[in-house]
Amino acid sequence: MLKSGATSTAAATAESALPTAVLDKYKTAGSIVEKALRALVPQCKEGASILELCKAGDKAIEDEADKVYNKKGAEKVGKGLAYPTCLSVNGVLGNFSPLPTDTVHGAAKLKNGDLVSIQLGAHIDGYAVIGGESLVVAGESSSAVEGVQADLLQAAYQAAEISLRAAKPGLKNWEIAAGISKIIEEYKEKSPKLKGVESASTNAQAFGWRMSKDDIQNKKTIIPFPTSEQRRDSDNTHTLEEGEVYSLTVAVTNAEDGKAKDSASIPTSIYCRLPTTYQLKMKSSRETYSEIVKKAGAFPFPLRILENEGRAKLAVRECVQHGLLKPFDVQVVSNNAESSDSVATFTITFAVTKTGTTRLTPAPVWYSPEKVKSAVEITNEETKALLTKSLKPQKKKADKKKEGGEEKKE
Repeated sequence: MLKSGATSTAAATAESALPTAVLDKYKTAGSIVEKALRALVPQCKEGASILELCKAGDKAIEDEADKVYNKKGAEKVGKGLAYPTCLSVNGVLGNFSPLPTDTVHGAAKLKNGDLVSIQLGAHIDGYAVIGGESLVVAGESSSAVEGVQADLLQAAYQAAEISLRAAKPGLKNWEIAAGISKIIEEYKEKSPKLKGVESASTNAQAFGWRMSKDDIQNKKTIIPFPTSEQRRDSDNTHTLEEGEVYSLTVAVTNAEDGKAKDSASIPTSIYCRLPTTYQLKMKSSRETYSEIVKKAGAFPFPLRILENEGRAKLAVRECVQHGLLKPFDVQVVSNNAESSDSVATFTITFAVTKTGTTRLTPAPVWYSPEKVKSAVEITNEETKALLTKSLKPQKKKADKKKEGGEEKKE
């Protein structure tokens, strides 16, 4: 993507929109995400291994990526995983992608009634799309989800959808947050415990980032549920511009304080390279870091992709210590293992266009009004209208101008 800061009006205009070739790469990455989700969602059944599901999601992305941009004689482009498959259950907010060597969490299986949040990402030539949604493991039951889970699911879904429809060039990120807040306020009347998850750290799932080539966390952000401190920080105020691409995760919970927290018990398994240099002291660390560069490139990766996972853990520790890698800690809404708190998330990626947005992630694969029966109905007319607004502007029919009873020819 072209960088901002051009000195001439003509250059600034040229930089304001995505080049067609770049948009095509984003759309292809989005198609890969959709196919991976469609393959993964039906496998989220009672008794399914979370580890195996994460591995299956990663493989689906790699397999689909192998099928595209293979034209003979064309320039070779990097492609594949942009964010490892994560399956976060009930009170776990995100970044949960267990390791085979983790005898506790690596053996976890889905249970009937679990609220599961899926997130994964793909890239073509460094242009990434990250998507995800939440679902309830239904077992043999075909009845619709009701109660608290239904409220969480529907609120998160509608908050994500209203963000898509509100975003446009010139809009401040806080205006998107205000639209999301209107959704949540309507739910609180009938479901008082429901609230949006506040992003307590830069690793939190409930966060939005501008994305560019080889970068899924640009300094421009969209914070769905900002704290008062975040609002006061001028560095957090941004204006959306035509041609920008954003990934946004909206998370809704019934946890008491509604804040994202680093897990106190689940080990970190996902890391990402940082644009820093340092001469590592240990030979094993240098070898592991070289393997990371080769296999993961600029994107987050799970430790299980590395050949020697045990050795990698020690090497990664040194890399983090010297700023070569950033950990994506597992996020939760409660560190109480006995808590009944739950969280629902929807992750979307979209491009800001001249007239609004282009959706790059698919519409939800599992979620539908037939499956989720919340007792809450949106009553605010402005919010209702925005939720039903088409993402694509309606083409105006050319009026037939008649003169003397005959159609006027142009």
